[in-house]
Amino acid sequence: MKRTAHALLEFLLCIVFLSEVCFQVSAQEHVPKDIRSKYSEDKYIIRSGNGESSESASESARFEIAKYFESIISGESLVNQWAKSQTMRGKTTEDRFTKISNTIMVSASREIPGIEIVSVIQDKKSKAYEAWVVLEKSVYSTFLSDSIQKIDSLVNHRLSNLQMNDLNLVRTYSQIMSDLLLREQARQDVSLLDSGFMVGSNEILLNRVMTGLDSLIAEAFDVGLVFNGEVNSKVRAGIIKGISDAGIRVKEFAGFQAAVDEGNDMIIAVEHETSSRSTSKTFNKKEFTFYFANWVLSVNAIDPETQEVINSFMQEDETNGSYEDQAAQRMITKILQTNVPAITGWVYEVIFKPSD
Repeated sequence: MKRTAHALLEFLLCIVFLSEVCFQVSAQEHVPKDIRSKYSEDKYIIRSGNGESSESASESARFEIAKYFESIISGESLVNQWAKSQTMRGKTTEDRFTKISNTIMVSASREIPGIEIVSVIQDKKSKAYEAWVVLEKSVYSTFLSDSIQKIDSLVNHRLSNLQMNDLNLVRTYSQIMSDLLLREQARQDVSLLDSGFMVGSNEILLNRVMTGLDSLIAEAFDVGLVFNGEVNSKVRAGIIKGISDAGIRVKEFAGFQAAVDEGNDMIIAVEHETSSRSTSKTFNKKEFTFYFANWVLSVNAIDPETQEVINSFMQEDETNGSYEDQAAQRMITKILQTNVPAITGWVYEVIFKPSD
């Protein structure tokens, strides 16, 4: 029985191996002869893409090259591994840091220059296009080498010029984290090119920076929240809860100066302007009145030291109802469901998104 099972396992592995070999041979044979003769696979990465237009086919082919380099590592995988290890030690909230890292990694997208479109062919029957692109390994390797050196120099400069202010520290750590994520991606891309160029990982520094950023947010970085004018109690509570649930230490203050005196690292000022109107229309000799609630929600992020506005957020909208109170209640519901999550996302960008 054991011999039978062992033989069956060997047979299945053989089938999988042969299938992979056949796929690779088939893919290689599919490359047009003129492209294969001009661009050897030991010097170039060759990929194709399809689309309804030459532009979409070319973009699809470029994406195939990007997928080739995504096969080993991504910034998300590095951050998630660290966040899980810290969560097990009780030092971080994984959900919070996932949101932080997602904001940061938007700016840490991979750049692959040097992709060349070498052929675009339209099928006469289907009218679809097939594009072929190539990437010269040595050119991309040189670009990656230069990028890594620039990142190392930039990170060293940032670390040597840390401003001991929590808001500036958070921003600097966010920028360094973005830089180091790009560096790790570049290092892994180099390893796929077989260029002979080797560079060591800086993941230890990345982990230290993430630990420092996480500690700042969890234990030191404070946001003062000030509501100017009359703001509905449910709206106030929703905004406070949205920011707090996102992992930001936030506290409401009666006025701007009180928030400054408390030593907050950033102040968020909120204004909620509302107005109402009605209109009447006649249908089948019967008059109907419709009520509308209009509002403008304005939010400013302010540096308490300079008292300058760092960034602003504004949303305006309206709701309607069969009577005035119904329109007003629908306004509150829409603000809580739509505006509050948008404000939370904006707060994350203001605090964490690298500026360059």
